This record gives sequence, C-alpha cells and structure tokens, in this order.
Amino acid sequence: MAFSRHFSLLAGAMATVAIVAPAFAQDAKAVFEPRYAELHKASEARDFAAAAKLMTPAYEMVDIRGDSHTMSEMQDMMGQMPQDPNMKPKYEIVSATISGTTATVQNKMEMHMSRPMEDGTTAELDVTVISEDTWVQQGGVWLLNKTVQKDLSVSKDGEVVFHQAV
Repeated sequence: MAFSRHFSLLAGAMATVAIVAPAFAQDAKAVFEPRYAELHKASEARDFAAAAKLMTPAYEMVDIRGDSHTMSEMQDMMGQMPQDPNMKPKYEIVSATISGTTATVQNKMEMHMSRPMEDGTTAELDVTVISEDTWVQQGGVWLLNKTVQKDLSVSKDGEVVFHQAV
C-alpha cells in the first residue's frame, strides 16, 4: 500500500514537471526575444555602438572553422559587407535555458538572396546558421558574451553547396 501511494505521488510530481518545464523554457525564450530584436536592429543598421551596449566588452564569436573573433573584428567584417536592402535575415530562438546569471540560447538565422553569377545568370542563395550564444547577467541586464557557430549551410538554387557542423 505504501509503495503504491509513493508511486502515485512520484507520478503526480513527474506529470507536474512535464507540464511546467515547457513553460519555463518558453519564459527563457521570452526573456531573450527583445534582446535579440535590439541586437538585430542595431546590426542591420550597422549601429555598432548600439550593438556593443548589448554585449560584454569581452564578447567573442567563434566561427564554424573554430576561429575566434573579438567584437572589434566582428564590427570590421560587418562594415566590409555590402548592404542589400532586399536581404532580410529571419531569426528564430530554437531553445533557451537560464541557470542563475548565465543563459544558453540556441538560435537560427536564415537568409535568402539573389546574386548575379559570372555567366550572367542569377542564382538563388540560401544561408542557414545555427549558433549557440552565452549570455551573462551583469547589473540586472543580460549581455551577450559569446557566440559559437554550430552549423552552417549554403544552398545555391536549392542544392546544398556547403555544409559544416561541429
């Protein structure tokens, strides 16, 4: 009798966790959606001062090859890229977890663009990048501390021409 009572309590607790856990995951996503919206707006406008306010001074980005870049290096690379008003990246927070003053966010960026080729034709290119970001809470504010690219895929006219994952 005692075992069945404990089993019932345990089953009830597990059911509660199963119901509540997705709500916590959704709450973590909701915490970071406005931060990413600010970051993407600043990046697309090339407002590096506004973007820097959302990052720690020690921000680091590790690209798919494993090369590490500082915030300053990232700004230089972004500044060299041609602006294309038709190229609007689509962002999605895949998952987010908060543990004290640190959070891990997996996000996905998809970009579609048309590009002229050397033979005079136009190619449709699709780029998808999945990254894992580490955020830290400093002074009650979440700041982006590190980005690590985990998966990069490039398709030309619907055919994958490059894919690398770590």
